[in-house]
Amino acid sequence: MTHRMDRRTFITTLAAVSVTLVSGCDDDSSEPLSNLPPVTDDLNVRRASFPYGVQAGAMTASEVNLWGFTTETGMVRLLVWPDASDPVEAIADRLLDPTEGYIKVRMTELEPGITYGYALISETDVWSEWGRFRTAFSEDTVAPVLVGATACTSNRRAPFPSLRYLARQPLDVFCHLGDMSYNDGSTDRESFRQKWSEILTNEDYRELLTSVGVYQTWDDHEITNNSRLETLDADILETGKAAYFEATPVDVFDTDRIWTSYRWGRSVEFFILDCRQERRPEDGQYISPEQMGWLKTALTESPCHFKVLLNSVPIAQLPPIFLSEEDRWQGYPEQRQDLLDYITQTPVENVWFLAGDFHMGAIWRVDREGPEQELWEILCGPGGCAPSRRIALAESGEGAFNVFFHPDQVVHVSGKWAATTLLFDPETDTVTVRFVDSETEDLMHESVLSSRRAAGSS
Repeated sequence: MTHRMDRRTFITTLAAVSVTLVSGCDDDSSEPLSNLPPVTDDLNVRRASFPYGVQAGAMTASEVNLWGFTTETGMVRLLVWPDASDPVEAIADRLLDPTEGYIKVRMTELEPGITYGYALISETDVWSEWGRFRTAFSEDTVAPVLVGATACTSNRRAPFPSLRYLARQPLDVFCHLGDMSYNDGSTDRESFRQKWSEILTNEDYRELLTSVGVYQTWDDHEITNNSRLETLDADILETGKAAYFEATPVDVFDTDRIWTSYRWGRSVEFFILDCRQERRPEDGQYISPEQMGWLKTALTESPCHFKVLLNSVPIAQLPPIFLSEEDRWQGYPEQRQDLLDYITQTPVENVWFLAGDFHMGAIWRVDREGPEQELWEILCGPGGCAPSRRIALAESGEGAFNVFFHPDQVVHVSGKWAATTLLFDPETDTVTVRFVDSETEDLMHESVLSSRRAAGSS
């Protein structure tokens, strides 16, 4: 019988990767390293030993999760250095013991607002590709934050040129809104790992994920399409969750929780929501009372100018012609209105929703009227998915677009694959949203928005 690993077992084995938290600084790190092997120039050799590259995620002002995978046996050496310097100036030099090839460690004692480089070295002196990430700002910093974002990258639709474009931008953060790997049909550990392997060996993902740190949430395809997780086979569910935590640098809590937040000084707080696994349709529950309570409190207490919710499925009120309300916030009207009322009546200022799932890029108001019309939602990407049938129908004839989308609510919508960037600028109180054509790299659309109006669009 095929072994299925539940999430608690996975967390136990993950903990074996590193017995203690990995410190960001050595006691004797003032001296340059003199025992580094030559950098591996042959890319094929690197990728034979480290086929999935490296990743960074869950960044705070002083900490980060670093992730990798090796096909080699034995210990792996981790180096971290200030990006403007060289690996010989490493501030961290650690030996790590992979678990079934996987490495996932929490680095601490880093400096805020600094770009770092990092790499792994095998016992046979093979270097991985070099990665980069930036730590979050110090707590009082007010400065712009440049974000790249995507969603919906089907394994069968590669390559993903939008990810290559994002890898070349000076991003502070990359946000993934879910459906990173389409694992539909996977039932056991091996089949989930195979699907994740297809994504993690993808050249475009490798280039992007080595260039910037990531915040991410999941949607349905990480487990199975349109998944009602509360009715899914328990073994498949636990194995799918374990595979997600195994394949990504997301934080691992001691429960199934993935919701959390990360602050960039007083500029932006990123709220990672879980809008999939806590649904209970029979009770009208889209997210758990615990998550809702946490979110309201955290929004109120945030000192940041912008509060950005990574929300895998849209929250906007859409026309009845959009089917499957039960698969998004709109199908849970009491909880949806409860959250929106809290935001608009508390009031909590400058709340922004980022979403995916719909296989389109879009900028629209959360509602056409009422206080919710001052809230903006941006659908990011899409990165690489099947064409949106909604867009095809909306563009099928004169007047058809207005059946799907109301001009007084929608600023931009497109089903073309696109790279999405968002510049959150607290000094001007604006968010500049850009959609760039994946193939031509031409600017498809740009809007400069504020929470109360569109400051300009093109």
